[in-house]
Amino acid sequence: MATYAANEGPRSVIGLELQAICKGLQVCKYMGFRDIQLATDSLSAVKYILKEWKPPWELANVLHDIWEALEELKTEVIHVFRETNRAADWLAAQKGPKGCTISIGPLNKDLYAITEADLTTVYSRAR
Repeated sequence: MATYAANEGPRSVIGLELQAICKGLQVCKYMGFRDIQLATDSLSAVKYILKEWKPPWELANVLHDIWEALEELKTEVIHVFRETNRAADWLAAQKGPKGCTISIGPLNKDLYAITEADLTTVYSRAR
């Protein structure tokens, strides 16, 4: 698992989500991963990436970079419920150095426990 954190850049939540997705795709390409699953709890991000919704103009550059990266990768893009993506919430709450940090390697023990629980827990939503 690679993690990404930044405290600069886009000012919108969707902009930050797409920036993180773009960086993740760049890391996958760099590390030679070609068959990947891109899962996000942002339905808007999924719809923009799959070109099902027309994005606001300020997202055009990052989406262009994402679409370009996807051309070189075999990627499944899926939406996951927030309850199954607690690792993202944990990462978002961490304070890091100014700028962009990409970490690849052994996970923090708390983050490892969260990802293991998310993989083994079945969540259901009442309608």
